[in-house]
Amino acid sequence: MPKVKPVFEENLPEDLKDRVSYVSTDMFQPQATNADIYLLKLILHDYPAPAASQILRNLVPALKTGNSVVLIEYIGKVVDEDEKKEEGAKDEDKAPPMPRSILQYGTATDLRMMALFNAKERSAEAYRDIFKQADERFDVLQVTWDPLTFFAVIEAVWKGE
Repeated sequence: MPKVKPVFEENLPEDLKDRVSYVSTDMFQPQATNADIYLLKLILHDYPAPAASQILRNLVPALKTGNSVVLIEYIGKVVDEDEKKEEGAKDEDKAPPMPRSILQYGTATDLRMMALFNAKERSAEAYRDIFKQADERFDVLQVTWDPLTFFAVIEAVWKGE
């Protein structure tokens, strides 16, 4: 959004100014801006899966082999045990045990997303599926997750033109 640009520029560290730029864009349109890394923070969780995968699909026209797409999203759990069995999720995606209070916070956040946006907080495996639905040429390389903050960094690379 254009109104965010002054805040971005004010907070951009001096040593990054020659390598990082702010570009306003409409994520619901095919993208033309070429970049090495595309960062989406707390965006996809606001949308149902079809719209979330469309946002990623709209990046495809601008992507070159090796470009990265990095998501920073809330994740209440990395993967459900049922999803793990069905989808064959990786062992490192298994969620560690969490206190009940933290689990309840995640559930409350999920309910707010459903009520407000017809969306939901997703597991890491669900984000892998959204990338796959967007385009098979996305390869999710890693998911780094902090269960106490619910934040996860999901890094995917574009593996084909």
